[in-house]
Amino acid sequence: MYDCSAREALDKARSLVLLLATLATTITYTAGLDPPGGVWQDNSEGHMAGDPILLTTNARR
Repeated sequence: MYDCSAREALDKARSLVLLLATLATTITYTAGLDPPGGVWQDNSEGHMAGDPILLTTNARR
């Protein structure tokens, strides 16, 4: 079926895809839990504790 070099290349490609998928998942999960800019620590006019700071400081497009 496959010679050793083709099987090794397939295994390396599979490992690379798994590594990239893990990296993408980790980055997405981290960004969801700790958004860029942080979160508000207190309740005040215009925001609530736990809301992302970028949501209030940067206007939506």
